[in-house]
Amino acid sequence: MTDNLQGNKLIEADIALFYKAQTEEHLAKVLSTIRSRRLDAGHFVIAVKPGENNQMDLRTITTPDGRKWFAAFTSFDEELKKSDPIVSGFTAEIGKLFETAMSSHQIAGIILNPWDKAIKLDKGTIELLV
Repeated sequence: MTDNLQGNKLIEADIALFYKAQTEEHLAKVLSTIRSRRLDAGHFVIAVKPGENNQMDLRTITTPDGRKWFAAFTSFDEELKKSDPIVSGFTAEIGKLFETAMSSHQIAGIILNPWDKAIKLDKGTIELLV
C-alpha cells in the first residue's frame, strides 16, 4: 500500500463500525476521519477510463434515482472488488477530488467504496469536509 493511502485503514475501520450500528455518532466518526485524512493530504484511489479526445475520465456510478457519482476507494483492494478491464486505478488527493466533484454540475458527489460498505458523500456533506 502506498504511503498516502495508509491512513485510510482508519476510515475503513470507522465504516465497518458504522455498518454494524448505523447511528449518527458512527457516521460523524466516519466523516471526521475522512476530514482528518483530507487535512493530512491523504489520498483515495480513483478509477479512470478512456474518454473523449484521448482524455481519461473519472469512473462514475449512476444510482437508481439517475444521479451520477464519482467512484473513489480507500485502497486498491477495494477498487478491485469489481474489476473492469478498461478501468485503471490511480491515487488522488482527497481535497482535489472534493474540488472536482464540487465543480462538476453533472455529479451529485462521491461514493466511497461503492462495491462494499459504501458511503455516499453528496455535495452538502463534502462542503462540511472541506
